[in-house]
Amino acid sequence: MGAVFGDATNVLKRLYDGDAPQSLATRERVLLSMISKKNDFAGDDLAIPLQVANPQGAGPNPAVAYTAAGTMGDMANVYKRFLITKYDAFHSVKLDRKAIMGAREKGKGAFVDILEEGTNSMLDELGALSSRWLYGDGTAQIGSRGSISTETVTLAVPGDAKNFFAGQQLQVYNGVGPSVRTITVGSGYLGTSVTVVSVDEENGKFTLTSGDAAAVGTFTDGDFFIPAGGAGGLGAWPGLAAWLPLTTPSATTFFGVNRSLDATRLSGVRVDNATGSIEDNIMTVAERCNTIRKGRTRCCFLNPTNFTTLEKSLDSKHIYNDGGDSADVGFSSIRVRTSGGAVKVYADPDCPTNRGYVLDLASWAFHHMGAFPHLVDDGGGQLMSPIDGTNSVMIKGALYGAPACNAPGSNGVFSI
Repeated sequence: MGAVFGDATNVLKRLYDGDAPQSLATRERVLLSMISKKNDFAGDDLAIPLQVANPQGAGPNPAVAYTAAGTMGDMANVYKRFLITKYDAFHSVKLDRKAIMGAREKGKGAFVDILEEGTNSMLDELGALSSRWLYGDGTAQIGSRGSISTETVTLAVPGDAKNFFAGQQLQVYNGVGPSVRTITVGSGYLGTSVTVVSVDEENGKFTLTSGDAAAVGTFTDGDFFIPAGGAGGLGAWPGLAAWLPLTTPSATTFFGVNRSLDATRLSGVRVDNATGSIEDNIMTVAERCNTIRKGRTRCCFLNPTNFTTLEKSLDSKHIYNDGGDSADVGFSSIRVRTSGGAVKVYADPDCPTNRGYVLDLASWAFHHMGAFPHLVDDGGGQLMSPIDGTNSVMIKGALYGAPACNAPGSNGVFSI
């Protein structure tokens, strides 16, 4: 089997050289594709400097104006910095030894196909996770319980049903600190998780295995669901929901910064007006963003359901629709004219149905270490390793990094 491992590694290195893993992980994922990627995360932390305001002290008095840049340097340098933490995302695919050896005997094409099919799906799933986390709050949660009837859970946000599937295993988080509900004799992995039997996406519901709801200790409306294995430290990177919260942040530091000292510049513009039209909310957020950082090109990201609502509204008013004039990123958009400039609006399935985000993409980057993502060798140069006690092998993938913004006040969020 050693020769097969060597052959597999050679094939995998050729298939997934350069930007191939990134292309597989980001394809058809709108914001994840558009956000800048920077391979500059060398340690556990990375400083993201931001200028909160222009140098102070300008005026008719040179004694003040010039001293501001001298001994009173605090007036001339109004800076903060986010010290962001590197987060990890892992995945793997399991392949049967006999199938691999059989494919190798059939010829090069079959051998390549079996490796490529499994690895592509693994990298695609890492992309799905990354895109979901990019909009998330840092807890890895994929939906919350609105109500329950026996084993059928109605989600608080019906659109979150797309994150669930039959056979999926879940843990339950109570939403307060790193606390995971105890699950006794659950149907899932090692009895510490529960299992989804069926999903009703049309009505925002899913059903658990019989007895699983009772197995969750203190199971309560508002509890969050996390894919099994994702609850260890709740270690998703903080995404848009954390960087641009709809609720004004408290004095609790965020990557070392007390954002309550200047909530708009340090945590974005927020418009909590769910009864207002999407168009009006976009215009309000863009206008307020422009007062902080003028002349920036901004985009808006909506769930497809909300995008359709907006499109119908704009068409009825004969507002210009660019119909896909976005060849630079490969995604179609519609344009909303605002006092802060034209805003291109994109439909992204990973955007939650109850939020819209107006972003200055030039202020964002995903900082990572190594390729985004990459295959993991076994320490001996091989990209495929045996699974002990089975007749199977494993190909592993990893992604290290986090998204960051150097000008939160140039971005905003609104409720829907």
